[in-house]
Amino acid sequence: MEDERITLRMGQDDVRTMDEYLEGHPELGSRSLFIRTAVREYINRDAGVSAAQGSPRGIGAERDVRVTFPDGSEDVTVHLSKRYVDAMGVEAGEKGLATIGELMRNILWEHYTTPESRKKTATESFERANPAYER
Repeated sequence: MEDERITLRMGQDDVRTMDEYLEGHPELGSRSLFIRTAVREYINRDAGVSAAQGSPRGIGAERDVRVTFPDGSEDVTVHLSKRYVDAMGVEAGEKGLATIGELMRNILWEHYTTPESRKKTATESFERANPAYER
């Protein structure tokens, strides 16, 4: 599926608030990724789906959890039993994360990357999202 580009206008205060939030959460990546995630969560919430659960499949026995990566690579959807979704939802909540997808992304990020590469990726993401920022 090909991505579609849209233009989004936001007030300076909203953009500043978003950038300050992203500075403290480099794992969320760019403004674009942050906004895509926020839109998905808003739609899930409006549909009555808990952010920690992901998208419902059938009668609640199993769930698909979407994992989005900050480097812009394709999203991954993981099919989990409700037992795992429930346990991961608790852990995500305890860590202050909005979704199980965020928890899974963080686990993969920490397990398969070095601290140096994580810092580099966070710095590059911040610089892409804030082109006028000077060190």
